[in-house]
Amino acid sequence: MIRTLVYLFLVAICWVKSTPVSVNDEQTLISSLRSVLDKNAQELNEINLQLRHVAWENTIRPHVCAGQATRTNMSSFDSNTILVQIDSSKCKFVRTPLYFTSLGGTRGHLAAAGSTAIYDPTPNGFNVKIRLPSLTAQQILDTAQEFQWTLNWSGILEYEGH
Repeated sequence: MIRTLVYLFLVAICWVKSTPVSVNDEQTLISSLRSVLDKNAQELNEINLQLRHVAWENTIRPHVCAGQATRTNMSSFDSNTILVQIDSSKCKFVRTPLYFTSLGGTRGHLAAAGSTAIYDPTPNGFNVKIRLPSLTAQQILDTAQEFQWTLNWSGILEYEGH
């Protein structure tokens, strides 16, 4: 491949007219150059396809699934904490994946604590516990409703087959 690239580079860079030539000679040179470039392009394309095939064969393709929990997935956990239950069974994970979360909404979610802490992860789901300083669980639930909080989540599991 390197030899082909160097040759292509040399042909493209070093092809200059040093003496006047006839129109026929110039057409012959142009035709020859096009033939060389076409052949090199075809070889490069074949090499590129072979490299892509090898790269794809050796690539680990993860199983990724994501979702979003709304206020309906939230409930009181204790006096000052809410529980968000995530059901990931639709993802059909064969093992417990790595779960990631973020809390979104129009206001108030920046002050919330715990939205990225994952509890009790399984292939079918997990829990998140959220607190807001000096608020009761019911006040947190009301805040979640008022400011349209969503718990965004994703699960990633390394694919085992090829």
